Amino acid sequence: MQVNTHEVIMQELGPLINDLKPLVKGLESGMELTKNHYGSYMSILGREQDRKRRLILAYCLQQAGANMEGVRSALRVLGDI
Repeated sequence: MQVNTHEVIMQELGPLINDLKPLVKGLESGMELTKNHYGSYMSILGREQDRKRRLILAYCLQQAGANMEGVRSALRVLGDI
């Protein structure tokens, strides 16, 4: 049996990604207070204490349409990358 990893990931994370879409859309369409909205993404990611869970959340933000440069910058400030 062959497993489509992306399909399994999307099946598990799809509901979270869909929940994040309105939040991300609002952030991305709003005024950019920090470069690439990294401050907003840092605020979201910083609520999660576990590094692995933060990285999963970062992936979900990306799939929801977040500016990945902003997410990467937030992860750098948080010490995750």
